Amino acid sequence: MEKNMGFIPEFKNFILEAIPTSPDWAESIATSLVSTVSHGKHIRNRMGTLDLNVWFMFLGPSGLAYKSLPLRTFLFPVLKRISELSQYDLILPTRFSIEGMIKHMSGHNSGCIARDELTGIFKEAYNKQYLADLLEFLSELYDGLLQKRFTIRGQLEQVLGCYVTFIGATTPYIFKVMKPEFYTQGTGNRIMPIVFMKPQNVEIEAKNFFLTKEAGTSEAQIDFFARRLLKIRESQVNLLIPMEDASQLWTDFKVECDAVANKRFKENMYDVLYMYVVRMPEMALKLSGIYALSTNCDFLRPELEEILIMRDHMEWGIAKARRHLEHFKEMLKLWGTRPEPMTAWTLEEQTNAVLTLLEKTPEGLMWSELRGDLGWRINTWSEVLEYLFDTERIFVVLASSENRGPRPVKFYHIGHKVRANGEELDYEGLRSRIPSLK
Repeated sequence: MEKNMGFIPEFKNFILEAIPTSPDWAESIATSLVSTVSHGKHIRNRMGTLDLNVWFMFLGPSGLAYKSLPLRTFLFPVLKRISELSQYDLILPTRFSIEGMIKHMSGHNSGCIARDELTGIFKEAYNKQYLADLLEFLSELYDGLLQKRFTIRGQLEQVLGCYVTFIGATTPYIFKVMKPEFYTQGTGNRIMPIVFMKPQNVEIEAKNFFLTKEAGTSEAQIDFFARRLLKIRESQVNLLIPMEDASQLWTDFKVECDAVANKRFKENMYDVLYMYVVRMPEMALKLSGIYALSTNCDFLRPELEEILIMRDHMEWGIAKARRHLEHFKEMLKLWGTRPEPMTAWTLEEQTNAVLTLLEKTPEGLMWSELRGDLGWRINTWSEVLEYLFDTERIFVVLASSENRGPRPVKFYHIGHKVRANGEELDYEGLRSRIPSLK
């Protein structure tokens, strides 16, 4: 193994040598381990103190993606070994009630939640009344600021501070149970996704596949990596300071992300992508600090209290944040920005979403274009469109067409009525042209 690579690239390679999983997933597992042992180490700026906890989620099909195997074979054993060496259990419960987790964390306030099947979280959050505020609770865990709660026992429970990392895997079935409020509420924006793209090449030599007792060195390797992480956990380092060129690199990245987020918000306040992009600078800054600790893990002196974040650390953090953005975009293609059900939206919110789209499109939108951006069920569309007609906020025409066949229906914001060319339709006329609305 090449020396002085730093923990993250070395552990990533350690995983990939054994399991043909996604390189981004292997890297994120390594990053999550460093993050978990970085409790008490911060980056400070004018907006406050930033902890180094990061959250990851891998979406991929069963069997092909090798999602859970690296967690069971590498992440859990390393966390378990660190816990043994430090006499502090870093593995937090994966299934819990809110009351139970608060009680647990009142005396055990840091660690990692590693879950190899995430769909259960959404089923619990949406289907069990006593877990109705689970997503909000997860956001509080990420932020390290659990709110005071009265428990069933009638006692006031409070955790003054917590530090939680999170890493989980799931199949595409998650798209059937995940709702948009996962992002509009804010929990989803805190999680960096990895989406399965294609299977990795698998080359197996039969003579080297099955290990003898003498050849098996995994326990020694697990111990080797665990002890290196323990150096980070037990070090006196409490502050990570970006160098000037690293700071400038991050500031430029933040300006870029804010510009994209502001533009998308103005175009559509319900746009899920802007909600994720606006979090990216924070993610990149955390990742840069984690990578700085990873690089220095073998050189931490007992008296050292500060570590510098160099330009290459920041470049790594920003590059990783950008890769996760590409994974997020791929996830949206698979899921759809506006999946059903939309029960969390009021009728007024739904009509405002339609009006936002039409207002920014003076030339109007065809029925297929309007539906493509807001993928609601037809009964939802029927209710929203009838309300918009009744309140005279939209204008619909039967547009002319050079092609043979049915003439297209075109929708306009009432403010762009002057641009509409064609036969005006009332709601009943619209329904006659779009039979599915009946």
